[in-house]
Amino acid sequence: TPTSTANRAYRNACIARLWTSISRARHINSYGQTNARLDRLQTLGQQENSKYSPLLSLLEVATFLAPLSIHSRLSTLFIGRVVYQRHWQVFFDDMRRNWSQMCALSVTICMGNILLFSKGSTTLPGIASTSLAGASTFAALYLHSKHPEYLLKTGPDISTYIMSVESYWFGLRPLAIVLAVPQALAIYSALAFQVALLSLLFTGASSVDQSIKALAAVSTGIVPVVVTMNYFSGNTRT
Repeated sequence: TPTSTANRAYRNACIARLWTSISRARHINSYGQTNARLDRLQTLGQQENSKYSPLLSLLEVATFLAPLSIHSRLSTLFIGRVVYQRHWQVFFDDMRRNWSQMCALSVTICMGNILLFSKGSTTLPGIASTSLAGASTFAALYLHSKHPEYLLKTGPDISTYIMSVESYWFGLRPLAIVLAVPQALAIYSALAFQVALLSLLFTGASSVDQSIKALAAVSTGIVPVVVTMNYFSGNTRT
């Protein structure tokens, strides 16, 4: 009958979703292998749940330890296979806001470097600053496009996303490092721009007019403040 056909289709869909969750859990927990575990935070016997990675530790230091706070928030928002959806939305809103701020800062630094180039002050720190600012802008726009609100709107969507990017041995640490890349590149760009401005002030090149020197003097005090504010605003949220 039509009713039984509809019920059968509904039942098959429910069974398929259940087996999808079971298969995903088996895959991430290495079901049937020697390194199998009960869950993300539960191992068997004396087996280690995570491994030490010198590369990840180096990357965390290179990104000014920003991934540590991101990883801390990720770990508290995703426990086992339970997702705290409301807090996740706040977290990704903060991340999108941070990426937008880094993008705006990088574009501003690029404009400052272009102004210096137009006046004949082409230095290696200035070129490096422009390249890093462009990379920060690209990374921020890429991450923003890969994490739109409509793709991470429901609990199952968020859970599926996290389990797809989670590493067996390193958990969510690689994801935290990736999410912090735009901020780190923007800070490096600002520091390189600072070096270019300081070299402009102390070399006293005759080809650079007084207006550019005034801009350099003002920016010398502004850039560290902007960088510090953006860094701590991204690492003190809870």
